Amino acid sequence: MNTSFNVVYLHYVLRWCFLEYNVTRIKFIAVPTHDVVLPPFTSKVVKSIIIRSGLADVLEPYLSSKSRFKPITLTPLYRDGKPLFSTGSGILTISVASRLEFYVTIVNADTSIYDKVSSLKLGIVRVNYGEFLVVLDSIEITSIDSLSIGLRGKDAYFRIDFLTPVLLSSKLMTPPVDRIVRRARRIEPMHILVPRPSYIFNYLVRL
Repeated sequence: MNTSFNVVYLHYVLRWCFLEYNVTRIKFIAVPTHDVVLPPFTSKVVKSIIIRSGLADVLEPYLSSKSRFKPITLTPLYRDGKPLFSTGSGILTISVASRLEFYVTIVNADTSIYDKVSSLKLGIVRVNYGEFLVVLDSIEITSIDSLSIGLRGKDAYFRIDFLTPVLLSSKLMTPPVDRIVRRARRIEPMHILVPRPSYIFNYLVRL
C-alpha cells in the first residue's frame, strides 16, 4: 500500500508546534546469547527488554504519561539497518551473537534523560523470547526547531510504503501539544485533509 501527498507547509508547521521541544533518540544494541525464535512483530521483544532491564524505571514518566499523545516511541528490532518482522513465510529465527538494534525516541523539553540513561548498567537481559546482551550505543538530542526533511517547492512529494498491515489511529492525528490538540478539535471534519498529513508527520518526528 502506497501513499503520497504534498508537504510544502511541513517545515513551518513543525517549527510552530514544537519550538520548545527536543527529540532524544536512544540507540541500543541487543545480541542474543543463543539462537532465538522471535514473534512476528519484534516490538514485543523490545518492550520486554525495557521492562526487564530497568529501562522502564528511567522511562516511566514518559511511558505512564496521562497525555493523550504519549511522548515516547519504541521501534521493533533492527538488523543491518532494516526492521525485523515476519512476512508470514516462515519462523523468524535469529542466530546467536547476531547484532540487533532498537531505538527509543522521546519528545520533551528536558535533557536530563541523557544522564539517567547513561548511568544504567544493562548487561544480560532475560525475556520470554530468549536471553540478550543489551548495551547502550548512542544518545542523540536534537532541537525540533532544527529538524528538516529537505523538501522544497510546490511540487515536493514523498511516498510511504507500508510493508505490514497498518492501523492509522486517530491518536496520531495531531502533534502531541495540548494547545494544538484543543485547536484541532474545533476544526470541522469537512476542513480536514484526507489522508490527514498531521498524524504521519507526528509519527516521523517521533522516530
